[in-house]
Amino acid sequence: MVDSWCTPLPDAKGQKKLLSLASKAMKEKNVLVQGVRAVTKSLVKDKDGLVIIASDVTPLDCIVHLPALCEDKKIKYAFVSSSSDISAAIGTKRNIICVFVP
Repeated sequence: MVDSWCTPLPDAKGQKKLLSLASKAMKEKNVLVQGVRAVTKSLVKDKDGLVIIASDVTPLDCIVHLPALCEDKKIKYAFVSSSSDISAAIGTKRNIICVFVP
């Protein structure tokens, strides 16, 4: 289920491009940052990149701060429809809520 506040939510083609970008970043060593805590840490350190956030997260309190933090730091972010899509793209069995691609 996708919440109404999860914008920008690209169409299926745009989501596929975002996930392929995350997949390419995962193949390079020490490039992709995954998980809410690690992504927040990277944003606070003013690293430049792209944040990909899953929109089917419950409770929403886990990710509510990320879009505001990205806007404050002028970092691009986008939502994808499912956390399982992110985990499949980066090749992990565990559902990943968000990733940061520098």
